[in-house]
Amino acid sequence: MKKRLLVLSNLLLISLSVTACDSFFNPFAMSGFNSKSSDTQSSEITSSSDDQSTSSVENSSSSQMSTSNASSSSFVPVEPNYVSFNIYPFNDTHGNVLDTPGEGISLSKTATALKELSEDKETIYISQGDMWQGSIESNYTRGNLVTEWMNEMGFVSMTVGNHEFDWGQDVIIENIGIADFPMLGINVMQRYSQARVSYLEPSATFTRGDAKIGVIGAIGNCLSSISSSKVQDIYFATDDELTKLVKDESNRLRNEEHCDFIIYSIHGSASTDEADYYDLSLSSGHYVDLVLEGHTHQKYAELDEAGVYHVQCAGNNLNTYQITVNVDVNNHVVEVDTPVAINLSYANSPYNNYPNDSATEALLDKYHDDYAFAYDTVGTVASRKNSTELKSKIADLYLEAGLTKWSSDYDIMLGGGYISCRGTGYLPAGQVTYAQLAGLFPFDNEIVLCSVMGYYLRTSNFIKGHSDYYIGWTPYGQSLKDDPTTIKNYDTYYLVTDTYSSDYARNHLTVIETLKTRYYARDLLAEYIKAGNWA
Repeated sequence: MKKRLLVLSNLLLISLSVTACDSFFNPFAMSGFNSKSSDTQSSEITSSSDDQSTSSVENSSSSQMSTSNASSSSFVPVEPNYVSFNIYPFNDTHGNVLDTPGEGISLSKTATALKELSEDKETIYISQGDMWQGSIESNYTRGNLVTEWMNEMGFVSMTVGNHEFDWGQDVIIENIGIADFPMLGINVMQRYSQARVSYLEPSATFTRGDAKIGVIGAIGNCLSSISSSKVQDIYFATDDELTKLVKDESNRLRNEEHCDFIIYSIHGSASTDEADYYDLSLSSGHYVDLVLEGHTHQKYAELDEAGVYHVQCAGNNLNTYQITVNVDVNNHVVEVDTPVAINLSYANSPYNNYPNDSATEALLDKYHDDYAFAYDTVGTVASRKNSTELKSKIADLYLEAGLTKWSSDYDIMLGGGYISCRGTGYLPAGQVTYAQLAGLFPFDNEIVLCSVMGYYLRTSNFIKGHSDYYIGWTPYGQSLKDDPTTIKNYDTYYLVTDTYSSDYARNHLTVIETLKTRYYARDLLAEYIKAGNWA
């Protein structure tokens, strides 16, 4: 099935009546517009030989133009000029560079597959963010390896995600210096001037054949998922403020840049996540022709109420979509075919046995020395450890390390905090490498001693409890937890956590000292396993 729409050009608008001229700066609101859409189910590509036919494009487009012409006598079709291209979106790859059990195939095999799929077809690769952070290969190259891979593939743009900020804005700027494509964030604003940050662009434009395509990039309402110390001087414009930014930029792209097709690339889930706000007028007012999303790691391709597709990949390189777009640039007719899911899962992808891509392999060789150490064996685990066991152990290790270093000076009550286990979510029995632990605990949050006033401690997630908080208690701390009435409002209490939890404003923590620089949860766990504790 295909979604079709007709857009009148600005030149045609000049000939319309005075009443209609009110819509000159929004040509998509004219009565000549007509849209048809149907089946919202996406297809699945099961082998590299599957091809999407475009043989019916000309007939269906001509039929659509006739329908529109009937409702606006001012519209006179001209000889069509069709441009067809495939879009392959990527979001939340999280540095999934190598074949990863439970996640996707390697970037090398992905490159081979996509280059084959793109043969003899105009292609667009585009990112909705969270591309770098997550694997030892990407973390220890600060995203540079993935950025260079995107250069090799010819990505047209990348919208920044929340995890692009994990290492601070300087790392984003460093990667921008490497990238052959613009990085987008129309709503990443300086907190004091309320102007967009200078290192990100609001949009990008490029051509495929005679068609000009615009991409508007934005980040969703996910500032709270970033350590606050990394974003003290910025904020993300959301809700009505974001809608206005997108509409204004769309009008500029349509009227000044003369774009034939506009993509809204957002690191947020406008379709399924209530925390993100998507104004349907962006679709119904024809400010955008396709919405590509990220952040929630959900897999879908669905039409909104105005007939515009919203597409998100599952994340961790598990899949992408082939979205075929056909544009008649002379008559301003656009067709978007039903997106076709491409399976990149390590477990059952038809591309799992594909040869490696030579250009990607050259990049791995270039950066090999930065991460090779991580594949040495750390130790042996006798039995499989699930995510709860792993996170509970991390909390205990925070406490033990803190007591070893600080107990002579501070009466520590607990260790732990908000602890997240990523990747496969478990550690299998057998030999363990540091790379495995980095996949489970990829976040570079340093371990810190903190103080907190009793007033805040009593109502905190540490005492009240939270499903994502894992705590190791000293006898003293356990007694306070058992009877919070003994916590005195103006007394100071001490705990050991990491910088993600200490940065969370509602915890009201004050950092006193760092355990070690560039030493994280995975390092504590590696030392614990190396000592033979789980053998």
